[in-house]
Amino acid sequence: METSQRALLVSAAAVAQMLGIHRATLFRWIAAGIFPPATLKRGRVVRWSRVTVEQFAQQGGAQ
Repeated sequence: METSQRALLVSAAAVAQMLGIHRATLFRWIAAGIFPPATLKRGRVVRWSRVTVEQFAQQGGAQ
């Protein structure tokens, strides 16, 4: 994966910070189908597309 593409992927901690929630809440939302699953999963490493997170936030989040 190119460096420029990696910059577009964010960790669970970064997603939680962007949405103003706790990491545990993020994973509860994923389990409940509120937030989309990770774009990249490699073992324990999970990452989301920054665009996906920004779109989710713009659409009002979990409300």
